[in-house]
Amino acid sequence: MTNRQRVRQAFDATATRRLRDEVDYYLDAYSGDPRYMVADAVMDAMKHAEANGDRPMARDCISVLIEAGYYRPRTGEVVIAGRDRAPVRKGVRYDSVEAWCKWIEG
Repeated sequence: MTNRQRVRQAFDATATRRLRDEVDYYLDAYSGDPRYMVADAVMDAMKHAEANGDRPMARDCISVLIEAGYYRPRTGEVVIAGRDRAPVRKGVRYDSVEAWCKWIEG
């Protein structure tokens, strides 16, 4: 299974109604590009939500990406200058496994 398929499966299983509406908007807006898929729309929705301070939408996107395996529970220590902005679920911090552009093509 590709990572794009994992995101689609996680989206189908866990996405909120609001996120589904947002993803539908992006899919409609980019309907002319056959390479643009649900995974791309989820990431675009997350970027837009983070840029506009829409924390609930960003949280919904992150939940899908955790379910898909893009974010994994942090293991070991991480040194960060400034505030740690890693997503947290039930007291566990999550980090991305690698850069999105590399992971999504895997």
